[in-house]
Amino acid sequence: MGIWLLIQKRWRDIFRLLHLPGIALFLAVVSPWIILVQKANKDFLWYFFIDQHFLRYTTEGYGRVNVFYYLPFLILGTVPWLAFLLQVLWETRKKRAPLLKAATHPFLLIWISFIFLFFSFSSSKMITYLAPVFLPVALILGYVFKTHEEKGVDPEREGTRRFFSRLPVVIQSFVFFGLLLAVPFLKRHAVPGEEWWPLAVVPILALGLTVLLPDFVYKKWRKGWFLTVYVLSAILLGSSVFPLSHFLTPHKSSFPVAQAVKELLPPEEELYQYRIYLRGISFYNKIRTPIVGRADELESKKNSLPPDEKAHYFLTRDKFYEICKQKGKLYCITEGDNMVEELKANIPHVTVIWKNSVYYLLLLEY
Repeated sequence: MGIWLLIQKRWRDIFRLLHLPGIALFLAVVSPWIILVQKANKDFLWYFFIDQHFLRYTTEGYGRVNVFYYLPFLILGTVPWLAFLLQVLWETRKKRAPLLKAATHPFLLIWISFIFLFFSFSSSKMITYLAPVFLPVALILGYVFKTHEEKGVDPEREGTRRFFSRLPVVIQSFVFFGLLLAVPFLKRHAVPGEEWWPLAVVPILALGLTVLLPDFVYKKWRKGWFLTVYVLSAILLGSSVFPLSHFLTPHKSSFPVAQAVKELLPPEEELYQYRIYLRGISFYNKIRTPIVGRADELESKKNSLPPDEKAHYFLTRDKFYEICKQKGKLYCITEGDNMVEELKANIPHVTVIWKNSVYYLLLLEY
């Protein structure tokens, strides 16, 4: 907003963005939480406001990523709309002036460009940082599609024109078809067909309809192309959540591991996390786990713990092996075959109590 107002030579209006009653209400809502957390953790204000904002942006301690990191996610984030945009651009290649005007509103372009460039130059990058870009992108695409429909979609086009204009939507549908159909036949990450097909049937139907239905609706009623594209895209994206979640849960979620721990870990036993840190274990199982060889974002906090507590919950691998030898047996979770092989090379007896394609619950014994 500030950049837009400066470009428009309306810099005095920037002060109108600062609404004092609104700011006061905001502070009244959030301050109690901040005060209580700071009271319980004396380094909170520094960690949250300085370390996790200014230092994360300006220093390389959090892992610098390529400056073009967000470009593919900006493109993928417009799917399935991107295919229809390509269709529209092909159909209007000789009369694009209204569409270009719709797509080049200065305020929306500043909105997109500032957020995209700001986070592209950050030393720390996460995909979710890009989320605010997609509101102005959606406004632009929606206006382009609506303008295209008002200027007249041409469902009567034939031959080469018809083929090339619809090709992006057809290719997109076939790509998604292939991904959905391939899952039950994968080697390592396959989902049984009886579980997969009920979840995949709605996205598959939506993909088929996106190829045929929008032009059919417009041809019959001379309106409704954009609405049909919108509804089918919403159905496709909404229904894809369920098969995608089912597919990713074993590999990206700690919930299956937490369920196994709840069922198989004896009540009196402590659970160790070997070279991983699954935050969901604390949430789902309501337990605190010693972490071996990997503290992640807890690294900066562990040094403020009492020495005994720090020594118990943050372990080197050598210390972990020593504890295992002293106790005779203990339980741990880890990730990947290579971690299991590493444990087998250092512990005499390693028993796999539970596993999926990624995570393991192990009993280690001397």
